Amino acid sequence: MAARSPARLDRTGAAPLWSQLQDDLRGRIGRGEFDGAFPGELALVAPDRRAGRPGVTPGGRR
Repeated sequence: MAARSPARLDRTGAAPLWSQLQDDLRGRIGRGEFDGAFPGELALVAPDRRAGRPGVTPGGRR
């Protein structure tokens, strides 16, 4: 299955960035987007996500 673009995180929203990332990753995992390989932490810190490592690390660990 082809991977879709990651969700853009909302820095001004009520939900913390890690929580938004967690929701996006769970949805993408559920759709089978990472059946081949799961992206590393640095790949998750993409410019289009607008999140740095401090926001990504907790979301990926939960």
